Amino acid sequence: MTSISTNKRLEQIKDHISGSSSQREHLIHHRHPDDVVIVSAVRTPICRAGKGGFKDMYPEDLLAVILRAAVERAKIDPKLVNDIQTGNVLQELGGIKVGRAAMFAAGFPYTTTYGVLNRQCSSGLQACNYIANAIRAGEIDIGIGAGVESMTHDYGSKSMPSRISSAIKTAPNFSDIFVPMGITSENVASDFSITREDQDRFASESNEKALKAQEQGLFNAEIVPVKVQQKQTIKGEDGQEKEVIKEVIISKDEGPRAGSTVEKLGKLKPVFKKDGSTTAGNASQVSDGAAAVVLMRRSKAQELGCTILARWCGAKVVGCPPRIMGIGPAVAIPAVLKDVGLRVDDVDIYEINEAFASQALYSVRTLGIQPAKVNPKGGAIALGHPLGMTGARQMATLISQLHHTQQKIGVISMCYGIGGGMAAVILQLLPPPPAVPALTPSFTAMTSNSSSSDLVSNITCLTSKKNHEEALRILKRVATMVRPIMKAHGWKINTLAEFYPKGLLGVNINHGWKIQLCLRYHSDETRFLPWEEIIGTMLHELAHNIRGPHDAQFYKALDELNDEYDKVVASGYTGEGFDSAGHRLGTKHGGLGGRGTRPSLEQGTGGPVTGATRAAAALAAEKRRQVSEMMLPAGGRRLGGSSKTKSTSSVWEQWYSPGELAALAAERRAKDQLWCGSSPVDNSQEVPSVASTSGVKRKNDIDQGQRAIDIRDKRSRAHDPEECEASIRVSSSSPNTDTLWSEWSCPACTLVNEPLALQCNCCLMLRPN
Repeated sequence: MTSISTNKRLEQIKDHISGSSSQREHLIHHRHPDDVVIVSAVRTPICRAGKGGFKDMYPEDLLAVILRAAVERAKIDPKLVNDIQTGNVLQELGGIKVGRAAMFAAGFPYTTTYGVLNRQCSSGLQACNYIANAIRAGEIDIGIGAGVESMTHDYGSKSMPSRISSAIKTAPNFSDIFVPMGITSENVASDFSITREDQDRFASESNEKALKAQEQGLFNAEIVPVKVQQKQTIKGEDGQEKEVIKEVIISKDEGPRAGSTVEKLGKLKPVFKKDGSTTAGNASQVSDGAAAVVLMRRSKAQELGCTILARWCGAKVVGCPPRIMGIGPAVAIPAVLKDVGLRVDDVDIYEINEAFASQALYSVRTLGIQPAKVNPKGGAIALGHPLGMTGARQMATLISQLHHTQQKIGVISMCYGIGGGMAAVILQLLPPPPAVPALTPSFTAMTSNSSSSDLVSNITCLTSKKNHEEALRILKRVATMVRPIMKAHGWKINTLAEFYPKGLLGVNINHGWKIQLCLRYHSDETRFLPWEEIIGTMLHELAHNIRGPHDAQFYKALDELNDEYDKVVASGYTGEGFDSAGHRLGTKHGGLGGRGTRPSLEQGTGGPVTGATRAAAALAAEKRRQVSEMMLPAGGRRLGGSSKTKSTSSVWEQWYSPGELAALAAERRAKDQLWCGSSPVDNSQEVPSVASTSGVKRKNDIDQGQRAIDIRDKRSRAHDPEECEASIRVSSSSPNTDTLWSEWSCPACTLVNEPLALQCNCCLMLRPN
């Protein structure tokens, strides 16, 4: 009887939906200063509860990470946020106190208010709706709707009340409220004839879509990688097991399962009823994760210069019988569409939570939604369903997918456990990725499309310049060397390109969609810049993926990237992308990038490296190898190979540590500056605070420029092999600054060096006084 009345109600609601394509166009083109807009929507990866990457993290840890990331992505000061609402179902946050502490840990002031709410599986979306309504009411200008769940800690019987009033137990529908969720799935399947085969097929497609999206990097824009202190059990030298703590970076969802075919899923046994159809394969996964959405008034977003991702159009919550709570989306979606004035077909993408395949299928079929529009990147069956997180997670997933496909209108919906459904409508507002303008009318380029790298799609050099094949090789080497860093952060570059402007070294377009690097000297386009300057510029541009303005947060991010690069090089990594298949330093290819020598080291205008220099470099390389091994965790494997590394890398990488190379690169980038020429023992003079070649003052570059001078002074006498063997280090003063404005010829290798170079770009010999 219940199913018949419910079907009639659904048909009535569906028939009464008004709207037209003209209403869709009005919605798309409507703009008002008081609109509620979304400027940031991010999430952590989703990990399996109890055994996944977040098993050793508490929910408040996840919440602090995602709140911090949300404001960083929005590029706003945390103190501007008026209110934060967090959806959380299992109440691991101690109601509210621990969540407030997590907010403080994320850098928010006490003036930002905080609250926790629980509407079961819709809690994350309800938190966003709470903030949106507060903005519409004029109570606040900026707020965050978040969701977090660690099902590792309080899932199952631990989440049930220990005692219930006997009087309440006599209330109508009481027993239905406490029916296990799996049984509600069975009820939907039996009441509405959803077959086991159809459920397994739906689950198989969810996994297939999620895996494909992962391979294509479609989750990268929404996921914030998380550093985790993970407990691991290893066997010691004595054969005894012991627990150790290791830091790992989680940047990928753990849930999608390859090989989840209909045939394999069909072999799984029902979980909730002996003759049922709901299995572990066609139900959502028990998971851990967090997500956050920054909402604000449009006028405030424009005032702050924030990028508007989407407009919040409206939301609706509708109740339904608890015993078939899974039909929630089928009653909530028509209600919100009616409020907004749209039809089912006006929506481009539906993100419908896959609590169970039975209920998701029922909603799609009942509303007549085209299957291709539903969860194009997979849903909770593949990704997981951290209860409080899901609604906010769906928001981040939907916005990134709408932008990727350049579609406009999206709907988020889910059922929730006590009997109901929620749905919201958003309008995607990001412009398409910008077209690449030609630098000159005669611009031509050479492009490499390599399937060996899934993180950099295209590499382009200027074929109008001489030695363009070498330029392409350098760019490939850059892509190869930053691949571990990009992979750890979940970044993907559509195009890595050479450009040759005046006064610029690099540009990051649209959050890393395209990165352009200058590879050549401006005084002589036939000569390539030193490798450490090029890779330093690349790291600088990647840091803009984390922070836009050149402020303290940016330089902190840049320092962290430089540290990561140091570890990559120290590990012996030479690439697993464009140039090689995971070679270590010292393999037959030679050089840092896995093939060939450093640009212009022994090519072009560069001369041969002297025997004395090679001997000194070999000694320095051996010392660096020993230091590098001490830096790595005992027994740890190195990226790209085993833990042993030969000392046959190029002269630059042997002679200087990666951090010191970065310092030298920073000095070279500041070509408009004349560094302090005093000896390291005399710190009375300050480095001039002059603008760098990009027109932006870079304090980090100024500090590193002084460090570069110190590095060369410390190593000034190390070119003599006898002094190297005796470990003699004698300070020397820098060259006379009056002579720095002219090119100079190296007395050791005869290379003609640029005016401001303080050592030879080929053999590292210090500039004569």
